[in-house]
Amino acid sequence: MMKPLFRKAAIIPADDCDGKRKIKPGKVFGLCPVRHIMLLAGSAITGLFFLLRDNRVLMNAVSEGFVRPYHRLLGRICNVIPWSAAELFYAVVILAVLAELTICGIRFLRKKAGWQFVYRSIVSLLTCGAVLYGGYCLLWGVYYYSDSFAEKIGLETRPVAVEELETVTKLFADHANDYSGQVMRDDAGVFTCDTDSLLDRSATLYTAAVAEYPELDGPALRAKPMAFSRFMSWINFTGFFFPFTGEANLNMDAPLCLLPATVAHELAHQRGVSGEDEANFVAVLAGMSSNDTEYIYSTALLAYIHLGNALYEADYDRWLAVYLTLNDAVQADLQANNAYWEQYETKAAEASEAVYTGFLQSYGEERGMRSYGACVDLLVAYYGDGMTGK
Repeated sequence: MMKPLFRKAAIIPADDCDGKRKIKPGKVFGLCPVRHIMLLAGSAITGLFFLLRDNRVLMNAVSEGFVRPYHRLLGRICNVIPWSAAELFYAVVILAVLAELTICGIRFLRKKAGWQFVYRSIVSLLTCGAVLYGGYCLLWGVYYYSDSFAEKIGLETRPVAVEELETVTKLFADHANDYSGQVMRDDAGVFTCDTDSLLDRSATLYTAAVAEYPELDGPALRAKPMAFSRFMSWINFTGFFFPFTGEANLNMDAPLCLLPATVAHELAHQRGVSGEDEANFVAVLAGMSSNDTEYIYSTALLAYIHLGNALYEADYDRWLAVYLTLNDAVQADLQANNAYWEQYETKAAEASEAVYTGFLQSYGEERGMRSYGACVDLLVAYYGDGMTGK
């Protein structure tokens, strides 16, 4: 009797995502094992983060031993290109998700999408979400549960008396007045600058601050301009730090008067400062000690805005007295900034703020978007108590 030449017929590999063979439900893992593994890994990282995040010793060890070195390494790698790798990353992910949904929809409408195909598509989307969120937990969320910058330098906040708030608000109003005439202005009298030069100088912005506070040490990296800046304005973002690439990204469409301050803010994130309140405070600290006129003026203006808004709510008459000391140039910048953002008070901006508030609160930022105003306590504690000043 002749033996059969082949005992088995050729089949499509188990991890072939386009296969149409029948697979038993008990073997679904074989449909796309790589994606299953990545989904489990992303979910495991997220689970471990939420389980262990209250362990301050562990969070400090992870942030200093892994997260900050990772940001320094990726920041240096991405620094060799002038454009934002983070923006490209987002574009690729969004296009990939849209492509997956489109292909799935077309095949479903043509009745060519078996349960295996639909299942793989769902797993693909879940894997993308799990890996991204798990990565954010590891590469960013850890910072929220490790020692803050204020704790590292021994800066303690306390209840602020209205008299103290008025004093520090006046201090920064005076700084803004003093430097408003030393920056370039357009024909309308509004702050303007050479943005390329401004971003080039961002690499050394923290030199003086690091000399005083080594906790802010980090590589000299240039902040990145964003191509889709107008979209960032639509969702009310002036910039963001991307933990996967270690880049500080800037909305270049927003009013220039606060662009230097935004650069300083995002670079604070790049140097391990997570909370939005602390990032604003550190931005002011770095800008005021930089000896760079544009950065000094912009960060003084940022400080005045936060302090002034707090004083406005606490005592209108005191706020008005300080506001009337602002010269025409400073008032022109404040009015231009307000006018710009008023046009973006849309449903999309409200939705974006709600989402980001939820994101911050998931990492323990109970104030959510309101935490941006909490830098007032740090500014008063630092400048009001005479720790330093410019």
